[in-house]
Amino acid sequence: MSQNDKIKPFISLISLIAIALVYVFLKMEITRTSYEVLKWGRQVKIVSQERSRLEISYSRLTRPERLDQIATQQLSLVRANKNQVILMAAQGDVAIRQ
Repeated sequence: MSQNDKIKPFISLISLIAIALVYVFLKMEITRTSYEVLKWGRQVKIVSQERSRLEISYSRLTRPERLDQIATQQLSLVRANKNQVILMAAQGDVAIRQ
C-alpha cells in the first residue's frame, strides 16, 4: 500500500468533518438571522402602533374647535372683525397689501 492510499481515507474524513461543521454553522446563522428578522418585525409593529397613536393624538389636539376654545377661554383672545383682517399677498421677497 502506497503512502497516497493511506492518506486518502484521512483526507476524506477531514473533508466530511469540515463540510459538517460548515453545515452546522450555516444552520445556526440561519436560525440567528430568523430571530433577528422576527425581532425587527415586532419592533416595526410597535413603532407603527405608536405612530398611529400619535397621529390620532395630533388630530385631536389640533382640532379647530379645541384651538378656538383654548384661544377664547384660556388665552382671552377674541375673534377678529371683518375690518380688522388685512390680507397680504407675497410677490417675490415683498408682501403687498391687497
